[in-house]
This record gives sequence, C-alpha cells and structure tokens, in this order.
Amino acid sequence: MDGTSRHLVDLDALAKDAGYAAAIECEPGGMFSFHAVKRFFCSFWWPRIYLRRHLLQRLFLWRLKLQEPDLIV
Repeated sequence: MDGTSRHLVDLDALAKDAGYAAAIECEPGGMFSFHAVKRFFCSFWWPRIYLRRHLLQRLFLWRLKLQEPDLIV
C-alpha cells in the first residue's frame, strides 16, 4: 500500500497494473488482491492479540523496573 488510497478494494486495481508492480519491484502475479488481504486480517483472533499486548506491556514494565533508567525516550 503506497498511501494513495485507504480503501482495500483499490488493491484489485493495483494488482492489474504491471507498471505499479514494477515500481515496487514485485512480479505482477505476486500482487495481493483485496480478498487475500481480507482473509489475512480475518485470521487474527482479537482476544489473543489483546492478551499478547498486555503480556508485552507487563514485560516492558518489569524490565524497566530492573534497569531503572534516568531518562526514557
């Protein structure tokens, strides 16, 4: 996604554009379609993502307490 459109359905038009595929150095047959991206995002289980984020936050805070840095950027 190059930022010109926020709509996933525009991926179908970009997949048919050989010039766009060449610009991002990809084979035209390897371009993603809207349906492939939709299936990819639907494969995530949102409660598991929440639990993983919570775990990473707790690990970060634990590590921060161990290191006790003077400044956090």
